[in-house]
Amino acid sequence: MERQAGAAKRAGTRTVKTSQLRVGDIVGEHGMRVRIEAVNEYPGTNSDLPVYSCPGTVLNVAEVREAGIVPMYFLRCDVHPGGACWHIQGNDLATWTVEA
Repeated sequence: MERQAGAAKRAGTRTVKTSQLRVGDIVGEHGMRVRIEAVNEYPGTNSDLPVYSCPGTVLNVAEVREAGIVPMYFLRCDVHPGGACWHIQGNDLATWTVEA
């Protein structure tokens, strides 16, 4: 998976904590390329760490469909009718691979 600790850093990418995600970042997750559309912060419930939900648009839907890793019905959304959406979410214990 893209966010596994210790994963080899790909050329042209950087690893960031969830709080470091920004609108416009392209995050690799489960074979998807997800462009972040918003960064929403919420108070954490089980720790002092805030949690983040970052809705985004899947940019490589055809590849995702072909790979079959993510069921297509998981990607449906009301925000982008006909498009594919995914939420990047977690606290700062999670890290993400972002295209440079």
